[in-house]
Amino acid sequence: LTAQQLLNRIEIITNGSIVGRFFPFWPTRDVDLIHWLSHWIAKGAVPVALLNIQKVPDNHHKLDMWQHQMIHGVAPRGILLRNPIELQTPQRLYEQLTSDSQILIRRYDIIQRYTPQTNLCQLTKFNDTTWRKMNVLGQVVNVLREEKQVNDNEVRGVYYRPSVNYIRIPSSCVPGITIYVRRYSQTHKDLLDAAELPFKS
Repeated sequence: LTAQQLLNRIEIITNGSIVGRFFPFWPTRDVDLIHWLSHWIAKGAVPVALLNIQKVPDNHHKLDMWQHQMIHGVAPRGILLRNPIELQTPQRLYEQLTSDSQILIRRYDIIQRYTPQTNLCQLTKFNDTTWRKMNVLGQVVNVLREEKQVNDNEVRGVYYRPSVNYIRIPSSCVPGITIYVRRYSQTHKDLLDAAELPFKS
């Protein structure tokens, strides 16, 4: 789900009593996360972050690349999140909030799904031109070419290690934080009046 899709669903489920506003963090924003989150939580708001968890090197293997996490508090040691329950440093959270809109796909998944009947030209026919700008077709072809090299070398008894472990494709998700509040409350008014987060120079 994108942040907007989640926001729409929450408004429907609560019959419009809970509303929100999304603050994108990409391109990178200049914000003190602890101070900014404390400000809204003190007003009774509930922040929900949309994070690219693949941005953290330890998480490259994970399939759930984009994840919504509720922020339920801040502490001297960091930021408290749910789904899962964890304490993250502002630096680590900020790293996941300042990601381009993309997803890492493992070479294994490409190889497992490819057959001789696969029409790779379909990768150039998306309306979103980002697919061409990121040369997704070229990335896939490179993975398949390397896999052929691996197989050919195995027949000859020669070890060959592929250089590509992942490819990058566009994502519809934009990283950021949605601030949820009760409709018509003073915090709702404050949220509507709040300025966008400034870009980082």
